[in-house]
Amino acid sequence: MSDTGTDARRALLAQQLAQRLAQRSHPLSYPQQRLWFLDQLTPDNPVYNIPLGYRIHGPLDVEALQRALTTVVRRHEALRTVFRAVDGQPRQIVLPPARVPLTVRDVADAAEAAALAGAEARTRFDLVDGPVLRATLLRLGPTEHWLCLTVHHIVCDGWSLAILERELTAAYTGRQLPDLPVQYADFAEWQHGHLTGATLDRLVAHWRDRLADVPMLASLPTDRPRPPTQTYRGAHLDLPLDPDVTGKVDALARQVAATPFAVLLAAFAVVVRAHTGTAQVVVGSPVAGRQRAEIQPLIGFFANTLVQRIDLTGAPSFRQVVERTRDETRDALAHQDLPFEKLVEELHPSRDLAHNPLFQVLFSYHDTDAVGLTLPGCTVTPVPGDTATAKFDLTLSLTRRGPELTGRLEYSTDLFDPDSAERMAARFRQVLAAALAHPDTPVGHLDVLTPDERHRVLTEWTATGVDHRTDVLVHDLVAAQARRTPDRVAVRDAGPGDQPGLSYRELEERAERFAVTLRGHGVGADVPVGVLLNRGTDLAVTLLAILKAGGPYLPLDPALPADRLTFMVTDSGTRVVVTTDHLAGRLGGLPVVAVAPGAPPVEPAPTAPPAEPAPTGAAVPACADDLAYVIYTSGSTGRPKGVLVTHRNVGAFFTGMDREFGPDAGSDPAGPTWLAVTSASFDISVLELLWTLTRGFEVVIRGDEPTSGAATVTGAPVPAEVQARPMDFSLFYFGGDRGGSADNRYRLLIEGARFADRHGFTAVWTPERHFHDFGGLYPNPSVTAAAIATITERVQIRAGSVVVPLHDPLRVAEEWAVVDNLSGGRVGLSVASGWQPNDFVLAPERYADRKNLMLAGIDEVRRLWRGGTVSRPRPGGDHVSVRVYPPPVQPELPVWVTSARSPDTFRMAGEIGAGLLTHLLGHSVDQLGEKIAIYRRAWREAGHAGSGHVTLMVHTFLGTDAEQVRELVRAPLCAYLKSSFDLLSGLGAVSGSSSDFRALPEAELDALVQQAFDRFFDTAALLGTPEAAADLVDRLKAIEVDEVACLIDFGVDHDHVLAALPHLRAARDISEERRRVARADEPVATQLRRHRVTHLQCTPSLAGVLAEDPDTRAALGDLRRLLVGGEALPAALGADLAGLVGGGVHNMYGPTEATVWASTQPVTGDHPDASTVPLGQPLAGVRAYVVDADLRPTPINVPGELLLGGPSVTRGYHGRPALTAERFVPDPFAADGSRLYRTGDLARWRPDGTLEFLGRLDHQVKIHGHRIELGEIESVLAAQPDVRAAVVVVRGAGAHRSLAAYCQPSRTDSPAPDPAALRAALARALPDYMVPATVTVLDELPLTPNGKIDRNRLPDPHTAGPTHYQPPRTEVEQTIAEVWAQLLDRDQVGLDDNFFQLGGNSLLAVQARARLLARDLTGLSLVDLFRYPSVRALAAACSTTGERPDTLARVQQAAGRRAAALTAAVSRRARRS
Repeated sequence: MSDTGTDARRALLAQQLAQRLAQRSHPLSYPQQRLWFLDQLTPDNPVYNIPLGYRIHGPLDVEALQRALTTVVRRHEALRTVFRAVDGQPRQIVLPPARVPLTVRDVADAAEAAALAGAEARTRFDLVDGPVLRATLLRLGPTEHWLCLTVHHIVCDGWSLAILERELTAAYTGRQLPDLPVQYADFAEWQHGHLTGATLDRLVAHWRDRLADVPMLASLPTDRPRPPTQTYRGAHLDLPLDPDVTGKVDALARQVAATPFAVLLAAFAVVVRAHTGTAQVVVGSPVAGRQRAEIQPLIGFFANTLVQRIDLTGAPSFRQVVERTRDETRDALAHQDLPFEKLVEELHPSRDLAHNPLFQVLFSYHDTDAVGLTLPGCTVTPVPGDTATAKFDLTLSLTRRGPELTGRLEYSTDLFDPDSAERMAARFRQVLAAALAHPDTPVGHLDVLTPDERHRVLTEWTATGVDHRTDVLVHDLVAAQARRTPDRVAVRDAGPGDQPGLSYRELEERAERFAVTLRGHGVGADVPVGVLLNRGTDLAVTLLAILKAGGPYLPLDPALPADRLTFMVTDSGTRVVVTTDHLAGRLGGLPVVAVAPGAPPVEPAPTAPPAEPAPTGAAVPACADDLAYVIYTSGSTGRPKGVLVTHRNVGAFFTGMDREFGPDAGSDPAGPTWLAVTSASFDISVLELLWTLTRGFEVVIRGDEPTSGAATVTGAPVPAEVQARPMDFSLFYFGGDRGGSADNRYRLLIEGARFADRHGFTAVWTPERHFHDFGGLYPNPSVTAAAIATITERVQIRAGSVVVPLHDPLRVAEEWAVVDNLSGGRVGLSVASGWQPNDFVLAPERYADRKNLMLAGIDEVRRLWRGGTVSRPRPGGDHVSVRVYPPPVQPELPVWVTSARSPDTFRMAGEIGAGLLTHLLGHSVDQLGEKIAIYRRAWREAGHAGSGHVTLMVHTFLGTDAEQVRELVRAPLCAYLKSSFDLLSGLGAVSGSSSDFRALPEAELDALVQQAFDRFFDTAALLGTPEAAADLVDRLKAIEVDEVACLIDFGVDHDHVLAALPHLRAARDISEERRRVARADEPVATQLRRHRVTHLQCTPSLAGVLAEDPDTRAALGDLRRLLVGGEALPAALGADLAGLVGGGVHNMYGPTEATVWASTQPVTGDHPDASTVPLGQPLAGVRAYVVDADLRPTPINVPGELLLGGPSVTRGYHGRPALTAERFVPDPFAADGSRLYRTGDLARWRPDGTLEFLGRLDHQVKIHGHRIELGEIESVLAAQPDVRAAVVVVRGAGAHRSLAAYCQPSRTDSPAPDPAALRAALARALPDYMVPATVTVLDELPLTPNGKIDRNRLPDPHTAGPTHYQPPRTEVEQTIAEVWAQLLDRDQVGLDDNFFQLGGNSLLAVQARARLLARDLTGLSLVDLFRYPSVRALAAACSTTGERPDTLARVQQAAGRRAAALTAAVSRRARRS
């Protein structure tokens, strides 16, 4: 046991020692604080070593040299200072003078000496114990030496080096040096005292205003992604300048009263602008920081770094930029007393260890006449040292000695290759020479490209022209192929069974016949013909026939929403649509002529001659400038735009494809086979369905893919096997005559029944209600059923419901037997126990036992229906057996049981073998699904045949505009809900309330009903558009509903209801079409094998799905060619596909406006550093340019907008002249009057002449000053082992903008990845500003009909952290919060509070780590506090420290792991596609 008194004495002694030590120590200056912190962060990094080398030839006095070193170190306390923590704070402690060690080593030759000098330059300093200056003398011979002096930057700067050399020279010769008035520690003390109060406030206010809204990160184009933590690995190159530059710089400087520094910095800013595309260039510039005379003779770290904001906005001339730089520099120098480190602390920029704060590019200029180190009798030659480091991304240092100007470019090797650095140096020389020669030239017109670069990007890499005909017609090319191979199969359906297909001869003949029909409908040049067809041979025939008729086709995908189809038809002026009967309903009431595919020619009417000559059907000559097709693409405003594509455009595209892939067609006598999988509304189908037919392919057309906007409870789209279930549609009457006319109360019933009968609906349901205006039209459903029976022929007639306890079952059976006879056997009954007490005025004594009476009544009605008898008393007291007259037509009465919410009733219905009639009031769809499962289980356990029948009553009103429908039904539906007081008892589940509604005040009840309405509208009714209704039907199929009984009489005006019934039919047709497609769906692998497919084209999204399925992976091995395009191809997926496909894989790129594909790149998997596969090289005839905002070519490796030219550039947008002029611009690089299409894609030329896709200009976002490419984050997230695909979007506005990530798991048979773990993985691989605020895991990412990720359908993230205080939960969280609260002087620190936003800084982060380590949070690195700045994130990181004992090394290696992750094989689950 310890002695308490002894412990107290030890504590007192320790305190006294600490106080004495503190009295002998001094604070660090602000510049020293930053370097000390960086030494704590990366203690083994030599980045702040200052190596000095001198080759000495002659008789060197080694002893004198050592005495000189000792003298200088004795004079300057900074050179014998160490840095230690005192009470958690760094302090500088001056050690007593001592003899400076001079290590002397013999070396064999200059090469060994150079190697040792390099090793010495890169050897770390120990700032705690010193020394901070090292001296080594390498002896090559008696008169040949190499002196290596290495000083740490924390005690030295550029000015100090001249003092060091001068004083070493003096001390070596024995000259006396004057006493120093002050020492560096005095300066540090003064600095801390001076920078307070009004002085500090004035300086901070100036710089805060000057640097407002500057970019936090210079977006220099890099060869590799930025590592999450700056490693400082670097290299440099010398930058020689022409001898006459110095004089020209001086001359221009004199003209504008500026310094040479301003001229040279202006030129550098122009170069940086050309690389970043930003007109505000932020550059760091060092200044000596020695305004006070007494510190000028001191060795020490006085230098400060000024952040200069060079303004290049407004198209200034170079002379004007020099003037602006002059003024900027003067202003910065006037406020240079604020140290950079203090500026960072005050401005609180993003604390990201990936880069230097505020600036990442530094420019320095030194005008020196220093003679350097001089040793009598010796010749001393300086040898620049090299630490192989870079403090910043890029540093340009220019030094002037007399008339000579030399440069050195230092660069981060984490970011740049040597070739890139060489190009940047060449561009600086180029710009400087051009600017000095013509200073009044606008800087945007100064040529940044060297002549060699200009030739490459404008001529060599885009000279893809080939000789080809420009007057070809697409259908003529197909006809020519048909003449070459008339009996070869041209097209066939891919589906199961024997699909004979059409030969080229048959295809031509059918297309020619149908073309005559189309001409008879007025089709001709530039007259678009809509094509609303399912995928199959009819589609191919129709497209070819339209072209032969002289018109362009307009693809109308049946999967598109009705309002989009309507817009496309209306906007394009289409008057003829080729479609089938079952799809024609999608056209609504559009004024178009619907023509069936393959329909015969129009017969002239045998009436009076028409006012105009009737079409003859004769072919009209077409020309290559006529339209071939019109395809609508998404518009940024939400309004689709129609791209006008001519035969000439298509012919040019075909020429490019012929050169790339045409030989494939001649390699097989039987002809290769192409599986066409793309919707005709996606322009890559032109390759599948038309180019292939010009080259003799057999085209196998895969049917439509199952689509649905619905999702299951897990968030996944409803699968095809669910969509394949049948669903009956019926009409249901329940509400009454609200919305109708008093003189025709049953009009809605009668006309609705007729509509249902004519249009194939399953049933019409009417209820039983008594003595209430709610449903009061239906006191006896058998009466209304009889009326319906007399006016209909096919529709079922059902009671929904008969309240059996109110009646004798004998009478019920008898009445419905009559109706069964009237209808020819079409009746059915749903039976209820009754829920409205008013109904029971007819039999009040039966109310209490109504459920048992219902069960007994069901049994009796069934028995009577089957021909059985029941016994009844008659007058006199005896009983008589009776049976039903007339006998019913149906041998068995279809019976349902009506149930609201009680699981017992669901179970009972299953047990007695009855159908189930229920509703969604009081249920969510998923809750109802659980109760339906109870019903199905009870049915099976009771041993009944089949599985039962579930009918769901749903409120229904549909239209073309969801919001118009919402407002139309709001008042009547709210009134309906409010009048159904007993039903309202279940409304709490819908609205989130459990209130007793009868007890609520009227106003509160109204508010509650309004709240419930919107949720009910969106989730529990067929309200809105037909597409939305079909989506809900898909969800209902997923919970095994068999029939939707559409309640239409809830108060909407009856005229509106009847007018809306066709929209309900459209919803039914959409649902049926989805069912047909789902039933026909089969795996791609099956079709690949069945048809021996050799060629396939698809989007990367679909390719990723195919590569997940083991069976498809095997089938892909038989392909000769796989073309992947339509969106960026992730490098990891590309590598996977390249390993799977037996032949070649090609990444294809091209916008619709440039006719399908514009470039191609063979995929080999040899791009480990890329996030996506390059775009490759332009196709034949395509000209590609990468330009800046002024349409000037960007240098190699520099991002810009990709522009495409050549004969494949389309006519423009239909009816959008302004947009056409904006996106299709005159070609400034050609004199032929041609145009370029601005793709909006961000790209760059790689040094090897291939194009690299960097993202969309509209997907490049700026968050809190950082420019971010979303695709980079998506690639890293998608590379995680548990993730198959990922997408990142921006949520929020203004200061609340943040990144939101969404991902799809790679497997469904294992737990979904944890969003917090995924975010932590991103934090380890990405800079802090690129880590999404939220990560949402979805079972599947939503896709457009064209197979691309649909960003508009991504849900709002549900994992966003709360903005209010959340207390720590675990012991680790509590510890971190307590330490932070103590350090930051806070009452409390919450789970999501940010250390730096609460006032933390670099020094406090060091103290926080020390205190946390003392509290047993072992393994915590200083890096972790920056990577995980919240309590929650840091605690999560601490919980995994056992798995990562060296956190610092892990983070520093993250960049390498990230590159490897992008090429790792992704484990993929099997899935039908």
